[in-house]
Amino acid sequence: MNCIILIGYRGVGKSTIAKAVAAKLECKQISLDTLLSEKIGNLQAFIKENGWEKFREEESELIEHLAYSNTVIDCGGGVVESEKNMNYLSALGTIFYLRASSQVIKERLITTNPRLSLSGTTVFNEIDEVLARRDPLYRKYADYVIDTTILSPDDSCEKIMSLYL
Repeated sequence: MNCIILIGYRGVGKSTIAKAVAAKLECKQISLDTLLSEKIGNLQAFIKENGWEKFREEESELIEHLAYSNTVIDCGGGVVESEKNMNYLSALGTIFYLRASSQVIKERLITTNPRLSLSGTTVFNEIDEVLARRDPLYRKYADYVIDTTILSPDDSCEKIMSLYL
């Protein structure tokens, strides 16, 4: 099995769905953000101290050295902003873009840990702006698009399984 790679904006369900798919396939699941935090420490502290550009450099270096198979990989939302990152990930397997409406993303982010702004405004005010910039990139690199707006994590998992297998 090649890797299943999940991309998409914050709050679309990547982490939850990655765990469900890995459990169904009885394979490994990794989070790029977890691997990155093992390398550079607390991600939010790193970004506050070093900025987003340095964070993206560290992310790219990590991705460049990935060597997985039979793994579900949950990527950070901004991974698509680097063509080099996406070329490496594409070589590892099938890319699924998980998307949701901006309203649903806002509702989901309210119940998760606070996150740093990507644009200098508030996390909630930037959603439409960042989605407008990233959606074409997510679509460009995706082999499949799954809308999690109304799908449960289990339904999203089943959809991935039906498209992948």
